[in-house]
Amino acid sequence: MKKVLNSIKSFFINLGNSIKKGYNVTIKSIKNFIINLINYIKTHRVISILILLGIIIYIVGILLIGFIIPTVAILFIGGITFMAKKLKKKKVPFKSVLKVALIVIFSMAIVGLISATGFILYIVKTSPEFDPEKLYNKESSFLYTIDGEEFAKLGSEFRRIITYDEMSESLIDAIVAAEDSRFFQHNGVDLPRFLKASFSQLLGKGGGGASTLTMQVSKNKLTSSEDSGIEGIIRKFSDIYNSVFKIEPQYTKEQIIEFYANSNYLGGNASGVEEASLTYFNKSAKDLNIAESAMIAGLFQAPVGYDPFIYPEDCEDRRQTILYLMLRHGYITEEEYDIAKELTVDKILANKENPNIDNKYQDFINTVVEEVIDRTGNNPYEVPMKVYTTMNLKVQDSVTNIMTGKTFEWENDKVQAGTVILNVKTGEITAVGGSRNTVVRGDNYAVNLKNQIGSTAKPLYEYGPALEFYNYNTYSPVADEHYYYSSGVEIKNWNGRYSYLIPLQDAIVDSRNTTALKTFQKVNGKQTLEFVTNMGLSPEVEDGYMHEAHALGGYNGESPLTLAAAYAVFANGGYYIEPHSFTTIEYSDTDEIYEVKPITRKVLSAETAYLMTKMLEATAPDAAGNVNGVTFAAKTGTTNFDSDTLEVWDYPSTAVSNKWVASYNDQYAVTVWYGYTSLTEDYYLTTTNYEVKAVLRAVAKNVYKENAKWNKPNSIVEVVMENATDKYANPNIVLAGPNTPDELKYTAYYRKGFEPTEVSTRFNNLANVTNINYNEETKSLTWDAVPLNDYFNEEYLTNIYNSYFTNKSDLKEQIKKLVEYNNTKIGKIIYDIYVKDKDNNLQLIGSTEELSFNYPVAETTTFVIKTNYTILKTCESTGAEFTMTIVPIVITSELNGEATINLNVGSTYTDTNPVIVLENGTTNVTPQAAVTTTIVRLSDNTTVTNIETNKAESYTITYNIVYKDYTATHVKTINIVDTQTNN
Repeated sequence: MKKVLNSIKSFFINLGNSIKKGYNVTIKSIKNFIINLINYIKTHRVISILILLGIIIYIVGILLIGFIIPTVAILFIGGITFMAKKLKKKKVPFKSVLKVALIVIFSMAIVGLISATGFILYIVKTSPEFDPEKLYNKESSFLYTIDGEEFAKLGSEFRRIITYDEMSESLIDAIVAAEDSRFFQHNGVDLPRFLKASFSQLLGKGGGGASTLTMQVSKNKLTSSEDSGIEGIIRKFSDIYNSVFKIEPQYTKEQIIEFYANSNYLGGNASGVEEASLTYFNKSAKDLNIAESAMIAGLFQAPVGYDPFIYPEDCEDRRQTILYLMLRHGYITEEEYDIAKELTVDKILANKENPNIDNKYQDFINTVVEEVIDRTGNNPYEVPMKVYTTMNLKVQDSVTNIMTGKTFEWENDKVQAGTVILNVKTGEITAVGGSRNTVVRGDNYAVNLKNQIGSTAKPLYEYGPALEFYNYNTYSPVADEHYYYSSGVEIKNWNGRYSYLIPLQDAIVDSRNTTALKTFQKVNGKQTLEFVTNMGLSPEVEDGYMHEAHALGGYNGESPLTLAAAYAVFANGGYYIEPHSFTTIEYSDTDEIYEVKPITRKVLSAETAYLMTKMLEATAPDAAGNVNGVTFAAKTGTTNFDSDTLEVWDYPSTAVSNKWVASYNDQYAVTVWYGYTSLTEDYYLTTTNYEVKAVLRAVAKNVYKENAKWNKPNSIVEVVMENATDKYANPNIVLAGPNTPDELKYTAYYRKGFEPTEVSTRFNNLANVTNINYNEETKSLTWDAVPLNDYFNEEYLTNIYNSYFTNKSDLKEQIKKLVEYNNTKIGKIIYDIYVKDKDNNLQLIGSTEELSFNYPVAETTTFVIKTNYTILKTCESTGAEFTMTIVPIVITSELNGEATINLNVGSTYTDTNPVIVLENGTTNVTPQAAVTTTIVRLSDNTTVTNIETNKAESYTITYNIVYKDYTATHVKTINIVDTQTNN
């Protein structure tokens, strides 16, 4: 062991000398070290194995969680292990235990020293050379439109470099007090602060605040801003090395402050303290007072977050913190502190708006800059380059004019919005509306927003997967009823009402919450998760699952950009294309070319994309209204405040948090977010606020100029379904019949092979009546009843609808609605009675709900009875005929006896039954006939009442017969003869 230790000692002595002299460790020293180490391992195998294991654990620990914790842990574990092994033996001498412990500790110290030495050598080798010129941009970056037209120049035009003497004393004091109070005492590293921060990090209390001004100069322009993992450790020690060995020895403290003060971006599109002073106060940095200096010093920590033009309140809070630090470190007196405290940001700002903002394309510039940094790590404001963007100048102009209020009247000055126009075929961002008060690197609500997306989630998180994995179609019936989350909490619809059984398309159009949750629960969660993440969305995932609030968009949320990219998948036949704002970069210094290769992947089938698009096309008129009179797809979304927020802020129950519209046609996707960025008493949205739709229309009218042309896959069929009523889906999934009323016809789309083939019989022609008879006594027709179809049978309907509903009371309401429809739109069965003439024309003689109809007939008559409804007349039956045959009656009459009768004077004449009336020659109906008699005396043609036989005379008796329609006249002659005189 002694030889090993001596070899180690010799090795490090030579190593140190070699580093000083600039050449490598001698081969001899390395050789001796290795030989002695191998001999020790051979003779102490157990200890050597444990030491080797400790080294491996130690190195892995350093890489994963840093230096301090692995060092403490490996020493503790190693010591316990060896102590336990020795203590197992009886009567272990204390010296032996101590020896083992010292060996372990010493071995780990060697390992730590070797690791630290290697780490230091790596830092020395990889640390960049410090060049003050690199702190400032020499060239600008240029941005070009999609057509190659230059529209922006970024870089050094908003920076003015000044010397230490050209800064006010109060500004220097404020910077030092805020960032590095012992700046003038240390040599680049504030060791007490560094150790304190390290121990705080070790204890899980955060470890920020250890960087000196010198280290920040290194970090800002030479290394990086990485703070976590092994990269963060390397960056931190690189900054220490640069500070101690490259910056502090070569430059004065005054020069280092110059580097720091001139190189940082300080909000307001200003870099460096001089430009910031002119931007905010219209004065040079040498003229800044304490109050102004504190504000400038506060911007170094978060230039965007504390930008006084955007966040004046946050800026003031930070300014107050700087003033406190200046007082605490003795740079100002109590009196100066009290005076400066009262000079708030709103009082000291000379400019109320940013004078450096003159580029109307700043929203798109911000988007491009952020993406360039994200993809390449290079900032176009700092690294000169030519960026070929995807911006359409004309479309961006229109969006900018809307956001700035030139062509759109906003409801107030507080409301905010973010919008994106995305090319669905390429993923290229065509235009961006980042906010209504655009600043350099400021808030970009189009790209960086993370808000709940409300009902715009429904096509993404439930209905899309249902179409893709469960063969849903646009008509699939879903029950909108009282329903509950798995937790037992009831879910409500936006209007507090229920539509009961409706087609899937209606569930989307009406934005039903209950059907959304039902569908979300039915679809496999892992399938849904893969589905939405492949669309570029960012759900909240725990143990591989998403909580049920995702069904209504109730999660961390999305931006207009990510939402547009997801909806673009439907427009693009099922393919996701990563959105991007530029295609190519040409670096000015190196001529290096960087090309964007957007992620492209198939997310869903073309069939699913088309089915969803047709449903969202039906939703568009309500979601956005009329845009140039053309067709497109759209869906709205609204997120609500929780009950606590409503109570705290005394908001009405109609108050809501955010509003969205996501839309697309076959070329572009357009999304809009609309809302407030903070809670206030006076400003909030309500359910009746439709401004988001107005913004969408204003933005979309510049790109939705023709009817969208959706590519219908050959595997999709279009069918006309029959709804049970004009609102409620038919539980029997059937095609519309020939008599289905137009109001009940429903165009639906199915995957081929899954479409219904059965045709509805509900509105078929009604059956004809049967068993018709004519009762001659009552002079009436009679027949048997025609039964109502099953849709009038509540028991039948209950059995059919039962499979869709979980709530029995809602099932009853569904049946009630259908019965109501039957009563108000169809009616009862009625029988229309017609008589057919010889030309087969029908004459309506009456209608009845009864099973008989009174109508006397005198001759053969053909009746036609048609079954119909009292209200709906399209289901009339063909008609059942019945003929009542009447046999023709021939009426005749004749005298009963001779027509001439001769009587002697004095004879007696009787006239009994003088005529006979017969029906059909056989039936004597004389008693029913009306017979009138007229007697005329011929001698003087006088009508008399009787015949006198006392003298010779002649008479005629006329009989007039009336029977039914029959009339006849018969004459009988009576001669009275006097035989004695022959007269």
